[in-house]
Amino acid sequence: MPDHDQPVISFRKAGPDDGNTLLAWLDEPHVREFWDLSDEGRANMLNYLQGTSNVFDYWVGDIDGAPFCQVMTTDARDGEPRHLTPFISPHGETWTMDFMIGEPIHVGRGLAAPTLAAFAKFAELEEPRLASLLGEASQHVYPCALESTSGTSQCSSEIGPPSQFF
Repeated sequence: MPDHDQPVISFRKAGPDDGNTLLAWLDEPHVREFWDLSDEGRANMLNYLQGTSNVFDYWVGDIDGAPFCQVMTTDARDGEPRHLTPFISPHGETWTMDFMIGEPIHVGRGLAAPTLAAFAKFAELEEPRLASLLGEASQHVYPCALESTSGTSQCSSEIGPPSQFF
């Protein structure tokens, strides 16, 4: 039975109709402080929305049916980043991810851990090639290790190696 006190968080691949929302989020003060706002970063996102994937895949998270966050993923083997080598699964794909809550009304509501748990569960179910999901260390959100099958989270204030979500 669903818990009606908890918001319903779902994900979908970003598409052309998400462009205005995602660009507006990039201009929000809480995003501008931490996010890549370069012309190259914006161009990469806009190209993806038009069907050309260069580096990242973009996902939109909806809360109770309305867009509120963005998740970016990439194959950890791309470019052979040496610091990720010990964490790359020998079986299937390993993705790295980055994440932002774009919608200002949802900032500070304690949604980071449940959103990351929901994305890990979504990715595990929707992408059969995926063997492992890593979150890069950031002083603002990570490391936050998530057990995708149980939906629980364990967060630490220390910055260390990438968090392995499953």
